[in-house]
Amino acid sequence: MQAVDTRDIWVVAESEGERPKEVTLEALCDAREQADAAHGKVSVMAFGAVSEGLIAQYGRYGAERVLIAAGSDEEARSAERCAGALGGALKDERPRLVLCGATTLGRDIAARVAARARLGLANNCNWVRLRPDGGVEAARLVYGGKLYARVALTSVPAVASLRPGAAGVGKPSPRQPQVVALPPLSQVAARVSYRGFVPADPRTVDIIEADRIVAVGRGIGSRPEALALYEQLADRLGASLASSRPLVDAGWIPFERQVGQTGKVVAPRLYLACGISGASHHTLGMKSAECVVAVNRDKNAEIFKLADLKVAADLEAVVPALLKRLEAQK
Repeated sequence: MQAVDTRDIWVVAESEGERPKEVTLEALCDAREQADAAHGKVSVMAFGAVSEGLIAQYGRYGAERVLIAAGSDEEARSAERCAGALGGALKDERPRLVLCGATTLGRDIAARVAARARLGLANNCNWVRLRPDGGVEAARLVYGGKLYARVALTSVPAVASLRPGAAGVGKPSPRQPQVVALPPLSQVAARVSYRGFVPADPRTVDIIEADRIVAVGRGIGSRPEALALYEQLADRLGASLASSRPLVDAGWIPFERQVGQTGKVVAPRLYLACGISGASHHTLGMKSAECVVAVNRDKNAEIFKLADLKVAADLEAVVPALLKRLEAQK
């Protein structure tokens, strides 16, 4: 391989079957925008069985190259093997930035690559930027989300991971990506073997990682006993329960389940908002959800502006009917 200009960005991809993870597309769109401004190029580093459909998706969102370290699904879930493959590729090329998603796997890969090559690392960032002087700057929440810490990364490459939902998926910027085959993952030595994948319990998983979320607000009622109905709904949907700030302030739901500007930024495939008005400090935390369903008896509620499906009705009528339908389908 030829040496790569230091204005280039690599995005470490993760996928679920034929679908790139949302945070991968967020990182890719962000990288494309920044590379355009800096006159650089964007490459995707992918692991495992990478189909033509996935390659096309990466190209659709701006990748000019797709570097593939082929392997089995088990090998692609090994942070040790993925980090080894990425580190090997970085011996031949020096992009300015390597950008991962701040998932369990992404953070692990980023930390291993940075530690082995003694590179600057910023994990779980809200944003990562190429500076005009050629450096990299990043910001992340600290002290329980009360403050932003801004850091400068001077190594080449710099390594960072982007929080899911922090950037949002931008508009497609289609390219016809070049495909580059790297040594397979089986050639990377690993001291830890992958034994299997156990899905997280939606009731306890970090809401940042949740695929589906049932979020509740003040509109569900004035007594904490009302939560039981929505906990049941979340269980039926295989979703995590979350809330807006008022219910956290009232002590009904723990802080780590709060969505919003002072809580967590989430980007699930389904966000079911029940009795949430849609104030800006809440919607800042969920506006990147793939599908938003909102139920509120106020037909003028702000949340409806973001909703893909709007239900202007009384929750006490809608939710029991929905539970009955879900039970019948089960």
